[in-house]
Amino acid sequence: MEGVEFQDKTGRVIINYPKGHIKNGEAKNAAGRTSFTYKQTVRMFKNARNAAIDKKLIGADVSPSYFVECLLYNAPDGLFSTGRQTTFSSVHDYLWSKLTLDTAKCQNEQILLFGNTPEQWKKDNAVAFLDGLARLWNNW
Repeated sequence: MEGVEFQDKTGRVIINYPKGHIKNGEAKNAAGRTSFTYKQTVRMFKNARNAAIDKKLIGADVSPSYFVECLLYNAPDGLFSTGRQTTFSSVHDYLWSKLTLDTAKCQNEQILLFGNTPEQWKKDNAVAFLDGLARLWNNW
């Protein structure tokens, strides 16, 4: 996949794959995969994240939008085709208990989602995010 290369402020080279990110997101959202509910579900999780931040259940810096979207990309397509509440619960439960964080990829499918580079999410932050959403859900 063709990427875009640029340097950060320190001169470190970063390769980004925006076309792959968009293409893969559109494919997952398609009728034959998630019945156009993937993007809706991403919005639900981002809105829940904002509510969890407002309620001080997670820190504002724990779950950037890009990482939330990439995390949900790793959930199986079949979890997205039910009602909104069931979808939210099923996707969250899968991410919490079944996703192998060591192999999860970004939506561009080129980079591992979790790691120690600035382009990767820290596992502890993802766990804090999912825990905060569970507490939000359970105390709604």
